[in-house]
Amino acid sequence: MGEFFWNIWREREHYSFVSGVFLGHEARAHFFSHVLPRSTYPEAALDPENIVFMTLQEHNLYEFHSHKVKEKPEWKKVFDLRES
Repeated sequence: MGEFFWNIWREREHYSFVSGVFLGHEARAHFFSHVLPRSTYPEAALDPENIVFMTLQEHNLYEFHSHKVKEKPEWKKVFDLRES
């Protein structure tokens, strides 16, 4: 795990930004989700404010099926953050 992500893990509580699920004590790469996609916003790739924690399932939904969750209440703050 890169130092950038390790620093975020050490500084924040280990809960999903979407569901509030506790992610445990051991960092996993899939817990780190870019709110603004790296492919579209490369300048935000290393911005800590662009990173939120998600479970593996949430991360996959957001990355590959965001249209399916956009209107769900628990996802509102993710999409609000994306639009700000």
